[in-house]
Amino acid sequence: MSTTVEPSIDRYVRRYQSLKPGESSPLWNEQRQEIRDAIKGEDWPWLAALADRLRIETAPAFALVRNDALLALALVQRPEALDAFFSRAASPPPWERPRDRSGRVWPRRMAALLGYGQRVEMLERAVVERGADPALREILCGWVQESVSRGEPVQQSPVLRRYWAERTLDHHPLTELPLALLDIEAGAIKASPHSEDTLGNWYYFAHHLSSALQGESATLPEASVTDELALLDEERARAAGAFADSTLYPNGKWEARAFSLHERDINEGPRSVRSLPLACLEGAQPSDVRENIVSEQTAFGALWSLFTQGGAYSEGDSAAYARLYAWRSLGALCNVPVAGPLALVRDRAARAWFTTFGSQTSTWFDHVCIDVGLTCVRPEGRSMIVLAATDSD
Repeated sequence: MSTTVEPSIDRYVRRYQSLKPGESSPLWNEQRQEIRDAIKGEDWPWLAALADRLRIETAPAFALVRNDALLALALVQRPEALDAFFSRAASPPPWERPRDRSGRVWPRRMAALLGYGQRVEMLERAVVERGADPALREILCGWVQESVSRGEPVQQSPVLRRYWAERTLDHHPLTELPLALLDIEAGAIKASPHSEDTLGNWYYFAHHLSSALQGESATLPEASVTDELALLDEERARAAGAFADSTLYPNGKWEARAFSLHERDINEGPRSVRSLPLACLEGAQPSDVRENIVSEQTAFGALWSLFTQGGAYSEGDSAAYARLYAWRSLGALCNVPVAGPLALVRDRAARAWFTTFGSQTSTWFDHVCIDVGLTCVRPEGRSMIVLAATDSD
């Protein structure tokens, strides 16, 4: 590890001090490269010193360069680095607070960063040493599930199983999720191969609803419906998952509606949405509505991906909570009661039919950031539910 931390830091600080707010610095890329080198070299003292100097001696407008140094501490595989990180980042720094409207963003983002950058052994150490601190509970619970999302062997750890049992007694929402991935989740999410990324590109997903619409559109029988099923607001919101969360989709809108199918359509497989009275298809030419059949794995994985990323200018970046939203949404789509076991959700999803749809001529979709259409003919084949969402910048 380096013992001469000051010279290069002086250079960065002087340059930032000479800039006016809004001006970019040609040194930023150079600083980022040096940060990556420090992560690889486990030079946490340099990163801690850089973070402290930038915090004290630069204007709040340089939040990005401040965060680069601060968050890099979470990516160094040393206990001392994590101690330095928690002492500086357990709560959001002052320059981040105006952007954290919900108060949830910082702990969820830090949990995602730790899950991306650290292995289970470091998580165990953090739980043993810091698990009793209520101020860190949200970060630690998120970190547990971020690690699960990446396929880490969390379930095999007695320390983490005991900690999860304690949080279950506290009714933490993430304890609805198990400490291992189910088969439907396998391969859905992968960690980024760039192990020194502090900007949030920490994972990528295998399933996307938009890609399911590429190629030829499927020819599906028209849905013959007898009536629309009344959904409580809570049921609609559960089906919508993160789409119903205005902090994740601040500029978005969504639609969730269910219909009873005519006797002749019962147990006859997926049905087209073209003839349904949906707001999301207002203005759409029937011939322009594209539809394709997808598996339950694709449906679940795509929801997980969408809920992780959030919409434009969102407070996203939590694969842990996105996983929770995705399971709740899948349960509502498959008509599983609230708090129904995930095994039941999985079983019913395997017996349901899913399709994705979209339209370039619909006036409801914004055609800017995210346009999503998903249908589910429920396992008994007697009803179908439609979920649509759009988001603009």
